[in-house]
Amino acid sequence: HNAINQAMICTALGLPPRFFRKVLQSNAAASALTFSPASEEGGQVGVSVGAINATPGVRSLRPRSGAPAQVLLVRHVDVDSKDGYAEASRVAVLLRKCSVSTVCACTSRNTLTTAGALVEELRAKPPPIGSFVTSAETLDDLEGGESLLRTKSARLLVMENLAAPEGEAWERSSEAWAALCEEADAAPIGSSLVAFASAEVIAAIVCRALGVEDSQAPATIASLQGDMPYGALSCILRPKGGTEGFLRCYNTGTV
Repeated sequence: HNAINQAMICTALGLPPRFFRKVLQSNAAASALTFSPASEEGGQVGVSVGAINATPGVRSLRPRSGAPAQVLLVRHVDVDSKDGYAEASRVAVLLRKCSVSTVCACTSRNTLTTAGALVEELRAKPPPIGSFVTSAETLDDLEGGESLLRTKSARLLVMENLAAPEGEAWERSSEAWAALCEEADAAPIGSSLVAFASAEVIAAIVCRALGVEDSQAPATIASLQGDMPYGALSCILRPKGGTEGFLRCYNTGTV
């Protein structure tokens, strides 16, 4: 049952009952948790998240019509690996179907290369005219917004707060999440803001978006980042102007 899955996921991550409805579980979607024995007698069992509310392809990633822009978090690829560039292209093809309006990345080679593949894919195959839902009844009502509807590619924003030295992601995630919220509020209704980052930064931003407390954050971040493959996609839904949101899916697009 959906609710039982939600409760088990939150319990495994050490999250209290108030998070129960913040981690979504849809029908026919998969979630995977890996448990490892405690390192010492009486110690805590280790938990790594393989996926939460994952579906094949991009079914769980497409933005909801009429809803505020969603935030998609994507782990950058390793461009030095044999399949790095091919993986970046695969992720770009998946995201092309998600009405992307804004692409965010820091200046690291891996994140900029992965983000660049998406921007090039959008330039080659732009979203349909009018694919973003607006409150205007006609294009004439948009007061210059027509160019937004007819854009051939998303904006690419360089955000240095999406980078953090190892072990410092939680401290820097507050600034990163606030910046992403600001950009999402400015994005068109029914679109997606995509941010590329490392596994630790993504896990920290997810915790920040859910409202995880400082005392619990390190353990939850460790569980979330443990099994995150390159190119993994996660989605956060939030009300416009809100500082907390809901985890629509985590590590999807990879199953």
